[in-house]
Amino acid sequence: MVAWKRLSIVSFKHDIGMLGICPNQGIRIPTFPMALRLILQFICSLLFLFFPYQAFSHPDVDLLVKNIITESEKMAKVIKLSSFKEEVHLEKLNSQWYPETTKDIHFFVGPGGDPLNLDKFSEKERKFVHSEARITREALDTLFSLHEAIHRFDLKFVREETPSMGEPFYIIDFSPKKNLPYRTRMEKVCNFLSGRLKIRKKDFSVSEAKVTLTEPVDLFWFLARLEKLSFYYASKNLPEGSFPETIDFIYHLALPLKSIKEHEMIRISEYHFAHSEITAKPNIETVKKDGL
Repeated sequence: MVAWKRLSIVSFKHDIGMLGICPNQGIRIPTFPMALRLILQFICSLLFLFFPYQAFSHPDVDLLVKNIITESEKMAKVIKLSSFKEEVHLEKLNSQWYPETTKDIHFFVGPGGDPLNLDKFSEKERKFVHSEARITREALDTLFSLHEAIHRFDLKFVREETPSMGEPFYIIDFSPKKNLPYRTRMEKVCNFLSGRLKIRKKDFSVSEAKVTLTEPVDLFWFLARLEKLSFYYASKNLPEGSFPETIDFIYHLALPLKSIKEHEMIRISEYHFAHSEITAKPNIETVKKDGL
């Protein structure tokens, strides 16, 4: 269902010998190859000055991640103060991964992540709504807390995509670092996650995130085993910034007496913002200073 080089900061060290000047021997006339090499260096330096990465090198992945984290932290603050509509489609799957039962429900979530207007739901439905609102809140908290987990992964800049119609993106792959210690179940699971990020070039927001579990993970000692996990996230552009639109995941949890396989699709829409708190636009000064 789902599938997730380094900006060479070129610094020209002007060797005064290459300029045809020797401190101990006075001025000497450069040979033609030396002069040609000097001219080529000068032209390249201008190209790197005015076209920092497009033509000859690749964005520095650490610098990209720094800007992605900054943007994510800003968006997290905005989303926590917003309200939105959440639509949930849940499929309980059989052993062949086909839907056995399905459930659809929609509700509104207020600032802070708690569901609104629960009176229209039965007691059983209210519990389900609370559970789904919590799942969405935790998923978004994880997505917008990249600074807490990013050190657990090796990052690789793959390419820059510029569709014929549409905005350009950076593509970054990530894979887990080997044998990292963990303190929580989430950190343990992170040790076995790999995937791809699709980043909007204009503001460093996450357009798409695709994550898969590389191998099964034991949870709660031997009492539960996460056999499979695939996760997909997509955002949409609004005047206020880039906001979550789709969360789609499928998992298989093996328990001593039963096996749980579920596929869940969550769509988020109808945002209402506390406009005084919106700070979603990128910091242009930082972007320029960072050379992106």
